[in-house]
Amino acid sequence: MKKLKHLLQSNWFYVLLILLCSGYCFYFTKIIKYHSKYNENTTSLEGKIISYTIDGDKLSLLLKNKEKIKVTYTIKSKEEKEKLQDELKIGATLALQGKKGEITPVTIPNTFNYEKYLYNNQIYFTFFAEKIRIKEDKIALGDQLKNRFIKRIKELDNNPYLSAFILGDKTSIDEQEFETITSNGISHLFALSGMHISLIYLILEKLLKKVKRKKGIIYCFLIAYLILTGMSVSFLRALLFMFLLDLNKLLNWNLSKIKILLLTSFLLILKNPFYVYHSGFWFTFIVTFSLLYCNEEIRNANKIISMLKVSFITFSFSLPISIYMNYEFNLLAILNNVLFVPLVSTLIFPLALFTFFFPIALPLFKLSMILLNRLNEISLAFSISIVVGKIEILEILFYYIFLLLLIKRKNKKYGLILIIFCLLIYNKNKWDASYHVYYLDVGQGDATLLISPYRKEVLLIDTGGKINYSKEEWQKRNKEFDLTKNLSLFFKSLRIKQIDLLVLSHGGI
Repeated sequence: MKKLKHLLQSNWFYVLLILLCSGYCFYFTKIIKYHSKYNENTTSLEGKIISYTIDGDKLSLLLKNKEKIKVTYTIKSKEEKEKLQDELKIGATLALQGKKGEITPVTIPNTFNYEKYLYNNQIYFTFFAEKIRIKEDKIALGDQLKNRFIKRIKELDNNPYLSAFILGDKTSIDEQEFETITSNGISHLFALSGMHISLIYLILEKLLKKVKRKKGIIYCFLIAYLILTGMSVSFLRALLFMFLLDLNKLLNWNLSKIKILLLTSFLLILKNPFYVYHSGFWFTFIVTFSLLYCNEEIRNANKIISMLKVSFITFSFSLPISIYMNYEFNLLAILNNVLFVPLVSTLIFPLALFTFFFPIALPLFKLSMILLNRLNEISLAFSISIVVGKIEILEILFYYIFLLLLIKRKNKKYGLILIIFCLLIYNKNKWDASYHVYYLDVGQGDATLLISPYRKEVLLIDTGGKINYSKEEWQKRNKEFDLTKNLSLFFKSLRIKQIDLLVLSHGGI
């Protein structure tokens, strides 16, 4: 045990750990190529439901049999939709007939790559179902419990925000509302993480204060809740980190919290090396690291100043990841977090838990969500969105080196270097002396983007698009694929803020 303690306390052990993790991830995600066990001509299959969503006339399923299978099905009538809403359950076995699904390749650079997303989530086969039959198989106990939670939320007006806060399922939230939340930089508040675990832990500790071995009971409850909510990486990180902190104290390892965080990341990567391709993995670890690394700067301030410092520090550390994902950031996210974090952590999330067990509080919860959405809209009206464009991994690495040096050395010259470096990244596209021509598949034909040297002129020929046919109310989807959003995202990746000349070669239909 002493040898293990000395090993865990050694700084060189963590350097070696980082190198081993890097090699492990590279080998198991890049060297090894994974393929589906199903063949191209598969016309029927069975699988247990891992998750499902019904959006308008579209049913999306994730099944598990020999492997995970992504299934889509177009609902044929209002009556069929109501039947599926009543009968579909997590853990139920489905018999499907149809054909292998086709994944549309990325037609616009620097936008969402669905094929890559599936691969990184270890889904190697998609299926387009034409017929669905629910088999009378026994559902596992854990899945029965999750179905009871889902049924409970349906009974509470099927409130999408209750589903988000209780089960971590954000798919039912209105698309425009969630875009507002994302634009304000507070979408992390809707992901089950350390904030939620801490509150649940505190509630259970109060309820079980006279019970012996209460900590074991609390961990059993939290593990069950983790499984129930789909084992999100942020929740898993928070729970594992909390467990290692307790183990560190129990076994007297005397490890710093940063070393425990590194051990947590190692164990998660060991479980699934594909976590390194999940934005949630990086956000949860970087934000936690920033708070631990800057603990002294936060601790010595009064409450209001401390909140501002926490928000500024987490914003500074998560900034490169936000830009890498979205090519832009909201400068007011710093103030938004000061407002929304206490609101969600001290009012809305506790109220969601209370409402789940005591439905009488539902009107109050709905009122709190109206308040949250209204504040979101106001914040968005005053947002300061700064488009940076696509940044490279090496640029992110240099940013963190300068940021850590600034915090550690507390020398203004590193702050100056960091500012200059950020300005260079921000303006790098303006110094490009080359002509650029992009041919973009935008649905009905192609669009052509021409960029002159030094960004003096940006010319777009045609815009593309797809015809949206009228649908009945039950068929209308909350989340429709919008090609113009992809086009807008592509422009942001190139840091194009405006088109100088738009040429339309023909009219629309």
